[in-house]
Amino acid sequence: MAEPAKKHESAAVKSEEASKAPVPFSANAWALKESANPGFYICVPAGTTLDDCLSPAVWANVAGKMRPYSTIEVHWADGGQFAEFYVESCGRNWAGVWLMRHHVRETAVVRPIDRTELAVSFNGPVDKYRVTRLSDNAVLQAGFASSSEAQRWADEYRRKLAA
Repeated sequence: MAEPAKKHESAAVKSEEASKAPVPFSANAWALKESANPGFYICVPAGTTLDDCLSPAVWANVAGKMRPYSTIEVHWADGGQFAEFYVESCGRNWAGVWLMRHHVRETAVVRPIDRTELAVSFNGPVDKYRVTRLSDNAVLQAGFASSSEAQRWADEYRRKLAA
């Protein structure tokens, strides 16, 4: 008689385990990230601190376009840092974000072509590569897709100055 009781107990244990099994996710909850809740991108000026980005007020001009539970990629204009934030909540002129990841570039961003005259540097995704005069730090030309393209422009600029 003890045998049928054990079988009954094991069936009860199996049904308990089956009820604890995770429920499969609904197909309606699945979507392409870009279409369901797109992420955002912003290029901030050099000198902006990470604490500045965590302040709700700093997002005042763009908060109206945000959605809760989306992400923001933050690129510094000088190419020195990158951060990603998660939008926890937002309103018309504020956004509560928390930091997901942050990277500081360890190598120098400015790579001089000719130390006496011009420098080519990457100034973020807006200006891209630019040519700067070192004597007064004036930006002569910006928007080059590659450093070699900027260097060709700088060489041509030097030839024009020499003529």
